[in-house]
Amino acid sequence: ATSAVALGVLIKSGIALCPRSSRLADALLGGADLLAGLRCSPARLASFAGLLQWMNLLNRPLYSCLHATFAFARLPDDHLVQGLWTSVVGELVLNLVLFPLWVIDLCADWLDLVPATDA
Repeated sequence: ATSAVALGVLIKSGIALCPRSSRLADALLGGADLLAGLRCSPARLASFAGLLQWMNLLNRPLYSCLHATFAFARLPDDHLVQGLWTSVVGELVLNLVLFPLWVIDLCADWLDLVPATDA
């Protein structure tokens, strides 16, 4: 089977879904840049969070890692550069180190059990 890109997601040999390598590099390098400076405007963080959200579509539970990030991105003065909250830094680090979960094996067996958690 051939590989293709659909909506920014690589369909690899018809058996796996994963981010395009250029988008993965954007996410990892952008995260490193944010974490090096620890300052950002809410608008810029919202833009970066949009990239992470797109990647997290491949593994939706990762959305739970971005609660404070979304709150920071919604601050009223969205162009004011300010220090990132410690909680935002932690969420970004967690989301970025879990990037291997953005690869989905379409040939994996179904689970006999449905995992669930309580908030």
